[in-house]
Amino acid sequence: MDAAITGFALSPQQKHLWLLAQEGEAAFRSRCTVFLRGDLEPETLKAALADLAQRHEVLRTVFHRPPGLSLPLQVVGEPGWDLREDSFVDLPPEERAERLGRLRARLAAEPMDLARGPLWRAALVALAPREHALLLEVPALCADRRGLIALVREIARSWTALAAGGASAGEPAQYIDLSEWQNELLSAADTRPGREHWRRRGTTAPPPPELPLRAASRADGANAAPFQPRSVAVALPPAAWGELRALAGREQTDLRSLLLAAWALLLARLTGRAEQEVGLLADGRNFSELVEAVGLFARCLPLSFTVAPHRPFTSLLRDVAGEVGEAVQRQQFFSWEDWEGGSRTATGVPCPEVAFELAELPEPVAAPGVTLSLGHAESTSERFGLKLLCSAGDEATTAEIGFDAARFQEEDVRRLAEGLSALLAGVLASPEGAVGDFEILGPGERARRLVELNRPEPPLPAAPDLCGLFDRQAEARPEALAVVAGAQSLTWRELADQANRLAHHLRRLGVGPEVCVALCLDRSVEMIVSLLAVLKAGGAYVPLDPGLPQERLELMLADAGARVLVVHGPTSLLLPAVPAIRLDLGAAGAALAAESPVAPPPAADADNLAYVIYTSGSTGRPKGVAISRGQLASYTQAVAHRLDLPAGAGYALISTFAADLGNTVLFPALAGGGCLHVLTQEHASDTAALADYAGRHAIDCLKIVPSHLRALLDGPRPERVLPRRCLVLGGEATDWAFLARVQELAPGCRVLNHYGPTETTVGALTCAVPHGWRDPDAATLPLGRPLPNSRVYVVDARLQAVPGWVPGEVLIGGEGVARGYVGHPALTAERFVPDPFAASPGRRVYRSGDLARHLPSGLLEFLGRSDDQVKIRGFRVEPGEVAALLRGHPAVREAVVLAREDGGEGRRLVAYVVPARGGQIAPDELRSWLRQRLPEHMVPAALVVLKALPLTSNGKLDRRALPAPGLGRPVLEAAYVAPRSSTEQAIADVWREVLGREKVGIHDNFFEVGGSSLLLVRIHARLREVLGREVTMVQLFRHPTVQALARFLETAERESRALADAEVRAERRAGAVQQSAAVDRQRQFLEEQRRRKDAARRRP
Repeated sequence: MDAAITGFALSPQQKHLWLLAQEGEAAFRSRCTVFLRGDLEPETLKAALADLAQRHEVLRTVFHRPPGLSLPLQVVGEPGWDLREDSFVDLPPEERAERLGRLRARLAAEPMDLARGPLWRAALVALAPREHALLLEVPALCADRRGLIALVREIARSWTALAAGGASAGEPAQYIDLSEWQNELLSAADTRPGREHWRRRGTTAPPPPELPLRAASRADGANAAPFQPRSVAVALPPAAWGELRALAGREQTDLRSLLLAAWALLLARLTGRAEQEVGLLADGRNFSELVEAVGLFARCLPLSFTVAPHRPFTSLLRDVAGEVGEAVQRQQFFSWEDWEGGSRTATGVPCPEVAFELAELPEPVAAPGVTLSLGHAESTSERFGLKLLCSAGDEATTAEIGFDAARFQEEDVRRLAEGLSALLAGVLASPEGAVGDFEILGPGERARRLVELNRPEPPLPAAPDLCGLFDRQAEARPEALAVVAGAQSLTWRELADQANRLAHHLRRLGVGPEVCVALCLDRSVEMIVSLLAVLKAGGAYVPLDPGLPQERLELMLADAGARVLVVHGPTSLLLPAVPAIRLDLGAAGAALAAESPVAPPPAADADNLAYVIYTSGSTGRPKGVAISRGQLASYTQAVAHRLDLPAGAGYALISTFAADLGNTVLFPALAGGGCLHVLTQEHASDTAALADYAGRHAIDCLKIVPSHLRALLDGPRPERVLPRRCLVLGGEATDWAFLARVQELAPGCRVLNHYGPTETTVGALTCAVPHGWRDPDAATLPLGRPLPNSRVYVVDARLQAVPGWVPGEVLIGGEGVARGYVGHPALTAERFVPDPFAASPGRRVYRSGDLARHLPSGLLEFLGRSDDQVKIRGFRVEPGEVAALLRGHPAVREAVVLAREDGGEGRRLVAYVVPARGGQIAPDELRSWLRQRLPEHMVPAALVVLKALPLTSNGKLDRRALPAPGLGRPVLEAAYVAPRSSTEQAIADVWREVLGREKVGIHDNFFEVGGSSLLLVRIHARLREVLGREVTMVQLFRHPTVQALARFLETAERESRALADAEVRAERRAGAVQQSAAVDRQRQFLEEQRRRKDAARRRP
């Protein structure tokens, strides 16, 4: 191109669009279809188009970027355009439309050389003898949607002028002149207040929304792939558009504001965020000189709205109308160059994530012999993730949702369009309704989420009484093993005999329906006998972990109101001051032997209490969940159906009785005639011991927390740790890599993921995992589908169902929903609420607080929590309970506890404490104080002392400003002493590796430097490997410091060597004696031989 040719600066809109179009200009074009009806002379049309190009410089403009400039110049060249002609007259009507669409797509796909031109194309297609279609395509740099409308009018003007005498229709306002005026407008001193308005808006704009749509398979990140605009139609009855206009009129606003308000409402519901920013496509023609101009004047104005769920829609509508009016009035002062908010493309260009446009369709215009009417029209002058485009005309109004196909999947956008239709119908039915209560699911989507995904396959009959099931199993297989616990074992006959005798005795102590019996027992056959006995007596059992601090045990006993406390062996010394009747199984042997071995008659029904299990409570006290006998029976039947194991299968119980995790194997084993293996603490924490046990027993089913299993699989012979038939994972999320390792180690073992809070009777969903399967849409192993007795919904904060892929709270209904929390009616009413989707009143659902979303497969994916509750090694922990306890210490003024990710263990608790005024905190003393009051998994792994808690500008805790606990050695009462021997060094190195510490002293207590029982499993495996000798878990618990463990091991080694030496000396002495005896025997043999020879010689 000749360097002397004059060029002109781009307009503000062109500058913005040029930067966007560097990824591909074909995405940013304007195109339309003009229907010409009448007696068309093609040569007259060609002449009109030629005149149009001559009169409008923008249709002869190319974009040339001289060396050294970052942006091109507008350069006006000679007229040049291309008109193609075709005829579809002989085709059927439906094929004509299809062929016309293909021609439109072909024009759109052909590249344009913005630097050389020509930059506009036209195609004339005969559809019928008196009907033609004119397709026009230009870069959006040259014309926006209103520019297309102006082009149609300008064609009619040229046509009319030429038909009248051949003269041109006259020169219109040229875009290059208007571009210069727009640039001056954004730099003039008197327009500074208008520009400042937008600058202030940018500094307070909300962050871009995270749209809950699946990523397109070819996208490698938000805004990273070239922009690919597509659209899907929004179906709405024709009459509804008139009703929407009428509603807008009654509210003294317009259709644009009403539709924008509905769009913002839908976005707020989908994202769960009240503050929304939507880009309003304004035509940029609020000056009379611009109304009929051809060019790019449209600009996207970012508007912010607060869509609080309690607001009436009409209130939101009035706010939106006010925002729109103010923005349109000031639109000429807006420039993306000065905007600080909004999202950005991969190259840093600002753009709206969500946009809205209402385009008014023009009336047909007349030219001699023909009528020109604008049909299809589109213009993409802005990049977006989603955009609602409404085209309003006198005869019809249409709507479509545009989306970036490089980022999102069309199926999700179609569901979004159905949701918008449902929402608009709701607005018409109840315009005063709260915005959080409108339906946003289409009929098909609603039926799928609420009905189809909750339909059991197949439905199960009513669950029979568990005690009756147990008695039938005892009659059917009396001599088969029922329970094995360490060296103890019971056959079904023995188990039934002992449980029945204890049940009779409990009844004599007043146990019956709704009476609680606390079981403070170790993992033993006595625990199983006692549990069955309580149920047979008609009472409810309260399992207590004997390892818990005394204070916590007393608190739970008092809260449950237990009438009887059952103890045995080592646990008989616990809880001496408890007012409950104390039953020591060891001391009551004679009394129990005198009871009848026959099962007592049933005394309770399905509605009576079965058990109370305690979980962490945010108020600083644990809360007891009350489960009925019918709920337990229903769960047992449903989960046994999913486990699908034969009678006589071996079930391994590895978790504490005080949590309901193990009920998944405990009750199916007892009700289905299986053999229940109650694994000891050593088996639960020692890979070698568990592998050895599994090698000697037939373990078909094991339920375990993934982090616990991960630690066990780090030890020797990991494949022998896994069960033969079915592995049930639960308590926390499972990543795909770990699942793949499990399936590689045990390809013949089925994996079942099981989810559900204690408040819904152990669990509510399962996910069967075929070997090698992975859900491509899920980041972790999905939660699965509801059990036959459960219903599961995903809802927003107002308990409205959300569409698929949209995050929401898990709401669980069905037969497993617990009674509530013992002695806490207010908390029960808060978490157990009326079922919003029940066909009949009276049903309740549990608000789990867990966040999840429905995957396209219909499975549920876990996403986290809506509150601070966390899972630590499968146990539910309310950090608020720990913080409340810390604040009760006299040396602590403020405390906050949160969970931080830890690559080794998953998550660990970190406590931040502020000393009382004038006081000091000794962290190790505080840890010791906590251990006297909390279970081990609730004691923070790290304790950070701060002068003050960091606060935000509005006075709230700034969690992001809390420092991560350092890798260095924590502050301890014991001074740091470096390892002195090779054994101490080896132990300290293993501790540092597993705990992630920079150094460990020989006097450091493992549990005071961040250790836990689960990390001890990994320590155990590594020490075996490093030291090359056997180390038991019991030894690690008894010797929790480096020095103590090293001293024990070294002493044991010396004693072992001394014993070996003594054995060698004894063997040598024994060998010498044996050698002497052998010599004597040899002498005797030789002497005997000589005597025989002599006797033979003396014979005659």
